[in-house]
Amino acid sequence: MARDDRFIRVYAQGKLTGTELAVTDCTERSQHQNRAKALRKLRMLVALSYRCEAAEDLALPQACAKKNPAYPLWCAQIFDVLAAANWQLAPAAEKLGWTTSLLLKTLSGDPELWRNFCDIRKKSGLPALHPAK
Repeated sequence: MARDDRFIRVYAQGKLTGTELAVTDCTERSQHQNRAKALRKLRMLVALSYRCEAAEDLALPQACAKKNPAYPLWCAQIFDVLAAANWQLAPAAEKLGWTTSLLLKTLSGDPELWRNFCDIRKKSGLPALHPAK
């Protein structure tokens, strides 16, 4: 099998925003596994890229495994709450019913989640945070 036969590129077109997201994967020998990984990457990219209004009666579990299919949605809901709180940890943690340290540990536990959170805070002019140990 040639390397090009297992290379997968997945696109998503935002109809309302007119933006296009693309992810690729060619880490496995199997085209099916690469497609599944690319789709997981795309779900996470969409979850971190688009914001919506956070629900008032939001009851999120305090943990969600990265391999859980609902993980991108869980991350998106956390980011929606953070966006509503202007990317401040304390008000967002209060709305989630979590402690600030738990929210900080949750964000810093996933490098992609942490990097996106820090980038957004920086663009908003907020001071940098240090990851939880």
